[in-house]
Amino acid sequence: MSKEQMTIRLYPETRRQMDSWLEESNSKNRNEFVEKALRFYMGYLGTENITEYLSDALVATLRTATTACAP
Repeated sequence: MSKEQMTIRLYPETRRQMDSWLEESNSKNRNEFVEKALRFYMGYLGTENITEYLSDALVATLRTATTACAP
């Protein structure tokens, strides 16, 4: 499937942050980064179980913290 071209406008700081994460995200370029970010966010929005998008360690920590704070 071929990609469609579109233009987006970003604040300079957002672009700088994106550029700083390109290597860490294993993205070859900004287009790939934006594609990955959008797919992740759309998946997050489409799920009822947010824990699918959090690391197991974070979920365990949050569960422990909320259990410890419960009366």
